[in-house]
Amino acid sequence: MFILDLSTNQIHGKIPNWIWKIGNGSLSSLNLSLNFLEDPDQPWPVNSFQSLDEIDLHSNKLKGNNLILPSTSFEYLDYSFNNLTSLIPNISSYFSNMNMFFSVSNNQINGEIPASICEADRLEYLDLSNNKMSGPIPPCLGNGTSLSVLNLRGNNFQGIIPDAFAESCDLKTLDLSANRLSGQLPRSLANCTALKFLDVGNNRLSGTFPSWL
Repeated sequence: MFILDLSTNQIHGKIPNWIWKIGNGSLSSLNLSLNFLEDPDQPWPVNSFQSLDEIDLHSNKLKGNNLILPSTSFEYLDYSFNNLTSLIPNISSYFSNMNMFFSVSNNQINGEIPASICEADRLEYLDLSNNKMSGPIPPCLGNGTSLSVLNLRGNNFQGIIPDAFAESCDLKTLDLSANRLSGQLPRSLANCTALKFLDVGNNRLSGTFPSWL
């Protein structure tokens, strides 16, 4: 196991591809957050990611779709507060590897949530807030058993909130505020008995007061 933390500095430029080889392939946690880093050097030595399960690159200057994703399962991935504009084209193949925490909040990401996110059935924390994403909310985000925090606020999601919250719902935080959602609050939301925080403000919801909550 090898941990490298260079966070909260003034490091500029590209992320060198040799950094993934530190520890002779035993790098398990990399924290480069709160710097001025831009794009990673290409090509990425994917075979060096075998032990890497935590990457924190929040608050840098990454742009485009330069997400660095381990080829094996990972526990923690934070790309929030960058200038990313899209998810990588093949991100669908990585969702089944997500175990706990995934955040790309506060970027410029557009497009819809890939349907393949349903494969991330072990994910506990998903934050896509404050981007430019649109389209419907996939129903599977409500009927997963492991998700405890779902934050989609500050996007352009449309349509209804899916009435698909399972009896096994373990959500504790649900933030869908500042979107373009319409219709009523789904009654299945009452299945989320562990829910502590619910924000659906600044949408286009209608109907009667949800006294069943």
